[in-house]
Amino acid sequence: MPSGPYRQVSRLGNPLVNEGLIPLGKKDFWNSQPPMYDTDFASYVAHPELAQLLPALYPGVFPHLAALDKSGKARADLEAILLTGIPAGLIKGFQNHTGSVLADMLRLNTAIKPSRKPNILGVHRW
Repeated sequence: MPSGPYRQVSRLGNPLVNEGLIPLGKKDFWNSQPPMYDTDFASYVAHPELAQLLPALYPGVFPHLAALDKSGKARADLEAILLTGIPAGLIKGFQNHTGSVLADMLRLNTAIKPSRKPNILGVHRW
């Protein structure tokens, strides 16, 4: 049985950040870093490589994405959703803002009160 200090082998907060936003040559390095260094990778969220590739691979299918990419504007929506959480007041009944520190972490919507009878399936209603 192996022994010794723990070694991080993988980390994923939000699904597909590593797969969809971090460039191919940086994926293993990002995966080995703790969230405290996610600021070093924030430019990949603000200007995702995938946003450039999709219009090039599928001309005419993503005209709005192509225009947004050409504008050079940072993706504040992705930064908020993936790196800081969404501040109170932007979406009614939703808040998961964790402050200005940029980090890929799972966040809890603190606007939802705890349930006396939680649904073990989550928010789905069958």
